[in-house]
Order: sequence, then C-alpha cells, then structure tokens
Amino acid sequence: MITIEIPERVYEILKTIAKRRGKNINELVLESIIKELDFKTRIEIYLELHNKYLKEAEKLYGKDEIVQSSEKYWSAVVSLLSAIAEMKGLPYYSHRDFLGSN
Repeated sequence: MITIEIPERVYEILKTIAKRRGKNINELVLESIIKELDFKTRIEIYLELHNKYLKEAEKLYGKDEIVQSSEKYWSAVVSLLSAIAEMKGLPYYSHRDFLGSN
C-alpha cells in the first residue's frame, strides 16, 4: 500500500464529505478520480476492488467479525456490479443505485 501525505485540514474536509456521502475516504477519492480513467482501466479497478474487498470480508468472517465482514461483502458486490454496469454502459452513481427503486 502507498500512503499520500495531505494537510490535516484537507483530511478533515475529506472525512466530512465522505461521512456525509456514507463512504470512507478511500472510496471518496477513488470515486473522484475514476471518472478520469478510460473504460478498460475503470473495469480493471472495479475488479481489483472486488477481489480486495472479498479477501478482506473472508478474513473478517473467519474472525467472527460479522458486521465488518458483511460491509466488505457488500463492497465486493458493489464493485462487481460497477464493473458490469461499466461493461453494459448502464448509468449508476452510488451503491444506493444497486438497491433497486422504491
């Protein structure tokens, strides 16, 4: 993993925005830059995220950390659905779009 140093004030702003959107800072940053990537790279990133979240979920599940593992499983599903949406040219804006309509 690579770390990036940013001013504390910028970090606090990112944290506030992420919380308001129901995301963590990593998700917020990725969401902000993914729009700038080409089609193929976006799909590759979503598939990498899927694998990452799935591994983390299985590790947490093995430790009986059910709530945290379920959050990671959900992130894995959303990442996979994002890749599929990209491939099919379907619009989506957040994980809430995958929950269905009212």
